[in-house]
Amino acid sequence: MTVVTTISESATGVDPRQDAIEDVERQLVRMMSDGKRRFRELATQVHPDLHAPSLAVLTHLVREGQQPQSALTSVLHADKGQISRTVSQLVELGLVVREPDPADRRAMIVAATDHARQRIAEVGWPQRRMLHDRLGEWQLDDVRELAELLRRLNENKDSS
Repeated sequence: MTVVTTISESATGVDPRQDAIEDVERQLVRMMSDGKRRFRELATQVHPDLHAPSLAVLTHLVREGQQPQSALTSVLHADKGQISRTVSQLVELGLVVREPDPADRRAMIVAATDHARQRIAEVGWPQRRMLHDRLGEWQLDDVRELAELLRRLNENKDSS
């Protein structure tokens, strides 16, 4: 049985803005939890031993093409050690190749393999698939409004 909490059920009556913000927080936590679960499931569909964080790196490489391994740290907001371990796992699974950069032999270039691109195509783009599943029945204006509200929320993320 699913219990849906609404603002009126959770309202303390003290501060309606605080109650509304707490309701947004609950909904975001629920959405992130569901998203993590679905992302884990999609990762295992690409490869049984693939971890969800590695799927994020892999889909980025498939979408954006080969790039220096060091660039992944800033793009994916991860430290060098985490990216190195993730790329090593992807190499072991045959989903990524890592080669020395011809311009700088100390740096490594990372690229998705043909097999990885094929698996992602078969499974579908994970982020898009989740959103299409959830938003496919919504009115177009509602989807646009959600996009604008999320854009505003993301733009304000560095201000606090």
